[in-house]
Amino acid sequence: MPWKYFEIPLPDGFFIVVDFTRYESRVVVFVIRLMLQMESESVDIARYDGAHGVPHLDQMSRSGRLLRKQWMPEIDFDEAVEYAIEDLKRNYERYYQDWLGN
Repeated sequence: MPWKYFEIPLPDGFFIVVDFTRYESRVVVFVIRLMLQMESESVDIARYDGAHGVPHLDQMSRSGRLLRKQWMPEIDFDEAVEYAIEDLKRNYERYYQDWLGN
């Protein structure tokens, strides 16, 4: 099964981690994370994944707990990977503000 991993840099220390596996040209496992580099560590701000068999977005709090979960049953894993990358690129500042507030 072909596995892909890469990072997409964003302004101000933010970056997106793209990690997925394909089987017969379809995404079967994925995690797309919005990260922030802070001094000596990277923190997870938000992530899209397919755990539980359904694409969804998890927004994290500053304490590392789940702040919000948004299910996306209307799209498949292939669509979810593309959607997640574009959403995190466009909205990383909003997700960061949510993270800061909690």
